[in-house]
Amino acid sequence: MSAQLSQSDVTVIQLLLRTGPLTISQLVDHLGITATAVRQRLSRLQDAELVDRSQMPDGRGRPSHRYELTEAGRGTVGDNLADLACALWQEIQEIPDTELRKSVVEGAIRRMADGYARRVVGESVEERLQSAAEIFVERDIPITVEKVEGLPVLRVLQCPYPDLAKEDHRVCEMEKQLFSQVIGGPVDLCQCRHQGDSCCTFQAEQSST
Repeated sequence: MSAQLSQSDVTVIQLLLRTGPLTISQLVDHLGITATAVRQRLSRLQDAELVDRSQMPDGRGRPSHRYELTEAGRGTVGDNLADLACALWQEIQEIPDTELRKSVVEGAIRRMADGYARRVVGESVEERLQSAAEIFVERDIPITVEKVEGLPVLRVLQCPYPDLAKEDHRVCEMEKQLFSQVIGGPVDLCQCRHQGDSCCTFQAEQSST
């Protein structure tokens, strides 16, 4: 971390790292400070080339902007666990034996799912999805549950491992298997960031057991 960064600047970086791009008003809501204070922090981070500003399309008057971390900004506040996950995933994918590689991945998914499933409550798939979403939100992974055409849909608003998913879309399939095992029912990956969608979306194949 740069010695020139104040704790208030680090707070902004950590927030953008978790949530992705945000507008001034969204930053105000998250940080609980004035818009002037937010702009001052963003100005310092832009000068340090840690944050970029981009214009959002809006044909209804004054254009609005959103702010996101640059590559340098994402590397400023490291996440050792994320780095470890990337390294482990890459090592697993280099296992030459296909069946062994598949077995290791499936075993890791089962172990993760068992840990989450013990905390998931509810009779219907929708209730279990909502319960699972609350657990992930506790871990600062923003997830919402909605209904689309009568079926519950889980939207992962910010990927837990964006750099890894960017390089290898098989991670998204792993996430699909994880959610299926956590809620005890099949889910379908119907939207994916890797394919250009705004967020990854998983739809349950049935609304109740």
